[in-house]
Amino acid sequence: MVRAGRNNEEEAERLLSLGALFWDEGRIDRSAEYYSRALDLANNRAWAGTAAFCEGALAVIGLYESGKSHRRAQRLDEAERHFLRAVDLSRKIKSIPHEVKCLRQLSIVHYYRLGWDQYYSANKEAYDLADRNHLMREKAHCAFNLGFYRLKTGGFHAAHVMFSRAGDIYRRLDSIEDEVECDHNIGLVYYEVGDYDRALKKMDGLAEKTADEDMRAAIWISMGNARKKKTQLDGARRGLYEAAAYYRRALDVAIRSGNAFLETAALNNLGYLYYEADNPALALSYFRCGRRASERTPHLDLKCTVTANLANVYFKMGDYRSAEKHYAQALRDVPPGGFPAALWEVFYGLGRCHMSSGREKEALSCALKAVDLIESAAGNIESEQDRGNVMFNKHQVYESAIRLVYDEYLRSSGDFGPGLRVLSLLDRFKSRTLLDALLKENGRTPLDRPSGQAAPKAAGVLPGLTADDLLRCFGRETAVVMYSIGDSLSLAVIVARGKIDCFRLPDRISLEDAAARYWKLLSAPPPGTFPGYRAAHRLYKEILAPGLRRLPEGIKNIVFVPDGALNFLPFEALVMEIKADKSGVYLMDRYNISYAPSLSVLCRLLGAGSRAGQGPEGVLFVGKSDYGEYADVSDEDEYLSSLREGYLKNGVAFAPLRGVIHEAEFISSSLKKSKTTVLLNGAANEAAVKSIGLSRYRVVHFACHGLVDEDFPLRSSLVLSRNDVFGEDGFLQVPEIAGLGLRADLVVLSACRTGRGKLSRGEGVLGLARTFFYGGARSVLSALWNVDDGSTAVFMKYLYENLSNGLPKNEALRRAKQKMRRSEYSHPYFWAPFVLSGDFKSSCGLN
Repeated sequence: MVRAGRNNEEEAERLLSLGALFWDEGRIDRSAEYYSRALDLANNRAWAGTAAFCEGALAVIGLYESGKSHRRAQRLDEAERHFLRAVDLSRKIKSIPHEVKCLRQLSIVHYYRLGWDQYYSANKEAYDLADRNHLMREKAHCAFNLGFYRLKTGGFHAAHVMFSRAGDIYRRLDSIEDEVECDHNIGLVYYEVGDYDRALKKMDGLAEKTADEDMRAAIWISMGNARKKKTQLDGARRGLYEAAAYYRRALDVAIRSGNAFLETAALNNLGYLYYEADNPALALSYFRCGRRASERTPHLDLKCTVTANLANVYFKMGDYRSAEKHYAQALRDVPPGGFPAALWEVFYGLGRCHMSSGREKEALSCALKAVDLIESAAGNIESEQDRGNVMFNKHQVYESAIRLVYDEYLRSSGDFGPGLRVLSLLDRFKSRTLLDALLKENGRTPLDRPSGQAAPKAAGVLPGLTADDLLRCFGRETAVVMYSIGDSLSLAVIVARGKIDCFRLPDRISLEDAAARYWKLLSAPPPGTFPGYRAAHRLYKEILAPGLRRLPEGIKNIVFVPDGALNFLPFEALVMEIKADKSGVYLMDRYNISYAPSLSVLCRLLGAGSRAGQGPEGVLFVGKSDYGEYADVSDEDEYLSSLREGYLKNGVAFAPLRGVIHEAEFISSSLKKSKTTVLLNGAANEAAVKSIGLSRYRVVHFACHGLVDEDFPLRSSLVLSRNDVFGEDGFLQVPEIAGLGLRADLVVLSACRTGRGKLSRGEGVLGLARTFFYGGARSVLSALWNVDDGSTAVFMKYLYENLSNGLPKNEALRRAKQKMRRSEYSHPYFWAPFVLSGDFKSSCGLN
């Protein structure tokens, strides 16, 4: 009897182990089979504990399967309810393997809802449980999901770490398909940071390793995309043929596997490749095939996209009748209001067809509808770079609408209503991502009316403004100058004392050439006296003088909202007149100058006074002068090696910054009445900056190397000290800056070229400076070119002396520049690069 009882116990343990094993492997039916057999044995022997566990495990399996079924049917509320019950029951029976898998499945429900925070939290909790309990397969699955989250939210180093971690486990488990998917995603990480060579190398050979035809096609498409991007950078035309070859391989696989979605995608990519290569006949054939393939897929947005591309080819070929016919077909493909990312191009194309036949009213209606759809498509995208990519090739839509409303303004003899329409439309195309982020915060703007005073509805981001609204926002001493630099029309719009004036500018090419030549004169280290007065005066007459002549008396502040190449121009260094001694009167001699990403963003920042600058501390100084640790990066960390190589290609030498120590001393001595916290060199590490509690400080000052990647703005960073203990790489990159939780009146970026970045038509400059607005700053001081660190220390001393005396930020900056001009650093190379963006009115409360 003892022997029989012992055998039964061993059999029960075996059945339970098999149930857990198959549960871990995802073979849920087999798991349920073994738990059922264990339950029968437990019931026969009256083993209450074992029976209760088996009943609980079977109930979890039932909830788990029901949750997946509801999720497949898009009944997400029901799916969430079932997975939550499964997690709760797993905890009651104290089964961590069941809890982990159910948490991970719950995270996928959050993913379908685009609930990224919940997706991350569920996977992080599951990952930690799996790690502590040595559940290696689930740990790998959760690591993959965490890597996917980081990839989608711009945390590329963390994504690389998690995908690599998951891939190592999959290799040990001999799970080839999962390993291939990890390596594919690591390739996508390199693609996102612009290392296309490494992306192609990582993905090379993966398609041959997988038996999954759909995965194989997806890999070929990714390789085609990477090869096309590489071609756009190096200009080697053979790369287009290689990209086409990858797309054709994907097409062959998709046809063989019967995947109509991937077949359509491959055909569409091929068509677009040849459309961009100016081969409309070949593009037309691929798009026609893509249109036929799209009939076999339920993805209406893809069908609409292919049809719109087909219409675009007809338009390019001058066959406007066929183009209009296919644009109309694309509209019939989708439900009303559906798929704005695909429909914007349809309405824009229809508008162009109307313009070709002289129907201006219909053309404007279509252009404005396209604008609405672009903004709707971009509205749910969190990443600024992704938003910038969405807006990147859409400038022509806004320009066509701007041209039509400007014609209306000219016919109206400068009335307020048509002027407001021009202003509003220009504002809609500027910094929408940043504005949307700021609008998520509580707080009123200066344009908000008191409760009960409704404003008439008007198109655009700006509310239905009146002249009194504008006067109340900016006061009687401030003018705002907003620019729009287009291929066919360039404008400047001036807002002052409630009045709106528009004037036309020279063509874009001339403007960009003049601005670039003057920038080159400004940013060159001075060999002697400044040679650029006449160039500065010519540029002033072209882009500003016609508007300033219309300004009323008493204007003290000018805020510029630049566009195009003007984003990199320090307007304060424009010369209003040439004096008898052949020197110049700079614009800053007459006005306090500042900048803003858009009029709406400026209004929002001006209304943020109740939030900002409330911390008890004064200034946080973060400075790094010694960069010896970056002289070499071990090849053991492939991602960091790739990052360093990318920076070195951009000319970054990680040279020491000897003036940083003096800068810290000068600022501390200038702020006798305000506390200064100083983090230098080793103390100025990335982990410390993230953990110190930046919301405590009124001013946050960075003196370090700034790395600005104009091709891949998410790779831009401030270079601090590394701290391997906390797993930080030392590069405080754009996505990390956006999450710093600042409440600062002012962020000072005393680092080279921090005011530059990728120039996105509409979104403006995507780089380090504006990212601090996402992080919670009210205004940002940055530099437009490489600055001398010795003169910078002196400049910052003057600036902080003025701030400590309670001067508004724009006036404190102007006086610091004037003092530099009276010193050995009179050349604009030393003082002109520093520009203030955002709230200009307030002081920093340092006195």
